[in-house]
Amino acid sequence: MATTKQDWSPTEIGDEPAEMIVDPEHIGIRTMMPILAAIGLIGGYVLGDVVTGLIDETVGSLCTSIALALIGLVALTQFGERVIKPRWSSGRRLFVDRAYLTMRDKRRKPATETTMPWQAIKAQAWYFTVPTRKSRVPKGWFCTAVRLVQDDDELILYAFLKPEIAQEMPGFERWFTRLRDKKERETLANTDTRAASQQERYRRLEGKRWNDGAELTGEDFVAVMELVDQHATPMGQH
Repeated sequence: MATTKQDWSPTEIGDEPAEMIVDPEHIGIRTMMPILAAIGLIGGYVLGDVVTGLIDETVGSLCTSIALALIGLVALTQFGERVIKPRWSSGRRLFVDRAYLTMRDKRRKPATETTMPWQAIKAQAWYFTVPTRKSRVPKGWFCTAVRLVQDDDELILYAFLKPEIAQEMPGFERWFTRLRDKKERETLANTDTRAASQQERYRRLEGKRWNDGAELTGEDFVAVMELVDQHATPMGQH
């Protein structure tokens, strides 16, 4: 759902751990929603046809069937959004308070738990502009990502944000490096080898984000970045 600047506010983080939804649009959800929509549409149409036949075949059966098909589509879509999505976890859960960040991952056997104290975290962040409209992300939005490292532990969190919201995040200029597109990176390779090397590092991190990054809602991601800006150390500094 698009978030305007007027209704935007980051998640409040206090002394008690706040649970954040991880991968709210995980593959199971993305598969289920179109199926539910199709079931509602077809089921409503068939029901309308049956009801019309039982009552009076002279009634405009097509209009009735279409109306019930649309009602079925809306009803099952809302059921999926409001009932199934909040209860169908991706298998990962993130807990954040002012002292620690903890990721619990039940996708792996055995389940793992990674806890990082904010004061010990090193971080680096990047973003890129979504070049074409995706199924749920408008063209021109930013994909913003942050890598959090403590000793051998590593987490990559990300979210899709409107540019004006992303750029107002605490420390945006300090933390975020723009990942350039392929053509720009090829040009840099011939004109600025240092910048090209930096871009290659972020390109590799982007591959890790794509494979196993943890997506957050925009509100949760901004709240995490507030804590990163307050406590974390930029990667490469001591």
